Amino acid sequence: MSDPKDTRKDASGESSWYRTRVAATTPLGVTAAGRWWLWRFVHNRVAPIGLVIIAANLGVALLAPVIVPHDVRAMHPVDALRPPGHGYLFGTDEFGRDVLSRVLMLTAGFYGGWWDALAMRTMDIIFAFPAILLAIAIMAVLGTSVGNLVLAIGIVYTPQFARVARAAALTVRGLEFMEAARALGLGNARIIARHLIPNVLAPITVQVSLSLSLAILSESALSFLGLGTQPPTPSWGNMLSEGRQFLELAPWNAVFPGLAIMLVVLGFNLLGDGLRDFLDPRLR
Repeated sequence: MSDPKDTRKDASGESSWYRTRVAATTPLGVTAAGRWWLWRFVHNRVAPIGLVIIAANLGVALLAPVIVPHDVRAMHPVDALRPPGHGYLFGTDEFGRDVLSRVLMLTAGFYGGWWDALAMRTMDIIFAFPAILLAIAIMAVLGTSVGNLVLAIGIVYTPQFARVARAAALTVRGLEFMEAARALGLGNARIIARHLIPNVLAPITVQVSLSLSLAILSESALSFLGLGTQPPTPSWGNMLSEGRQFLELAPWNAVFPGLAIMLVVLGFNLLGDGLRDFLDPRLR
C-alpha cells in the first residue's frame, strides 16, 4: 500500500500527494496553475492573516455610513469625555462626539538611455528629502485638503516604486527569454506587455503592500500636525492630536485611534511579508 504522503515526484517535479492535496482543497473550475498558487497562498504563515485584517478594514470602510452608531460631527456637550460604555462603546471626546463612529468613518527601465537617467536623477532628488518633511512642504504650498494630502503622499513614495520597478526591469531585460523574444522579431510594446510586466509585478506588488502601511502612517502624522485632514472631518491622526490633551481624563480618545492605525499597518505589513515569501521562486 502506498504512503498517503508519498513524496515521490513525477516528470513535472510534483509529488502525487501534493497534486491530490491541492486538487482536494481548491474550488472546481480553477486551473491547475490557479490551484497551485491558491494552495501556496492559503498555506503561507502570515499572508492570509494580513489579508483578513485588510479585508475587514475595507469592509468597515465601505459599510461605515451604514453601521456607525452616531453622526461623526454631532456634538453632545452633556456627554463630553464619557468613558467607554453608556451608549458609547469607545467613549466620547471633549465635544461629546462618539469615538467609535469617528474611528470607523475612514477618509477615504526598459529602454534605458537618457530617459532612464533623467527619471532616476529626478527620483534621487525627491529621495534626498526626508519623507515627512517633503510631504509637509508640499502641503504648505498646495494647502490642506484631502486631495492635496493624497497627492503629497503619492509624490513622497513614488521614488521607491520607481527604483524597485527599474531594478526588476534591468534584471529581466538581460535574461535569455527576452533575447529570444527579440530574436523572434517581437516589438518592444509586445515584449513589455507579455514578458516584462508580468515578471516585474511580484516585487512591485510587495512594495505596494508595504508602502500602503507607510502611507497610512504619513497621513496620520500630517493630520496629527494639522496639515492633513481638517476637522470636523474625522481622521485617526487628528483624533490622536485632539485626544492627547485629555490622556489623563479620557485616554480612550487617543487609545482607539492609535489601535486602529496599528491594526491596519500590521495587516499591510503581514500581507507584504507573506507576499514576499509567496512570490519568491527560491521558496517554492
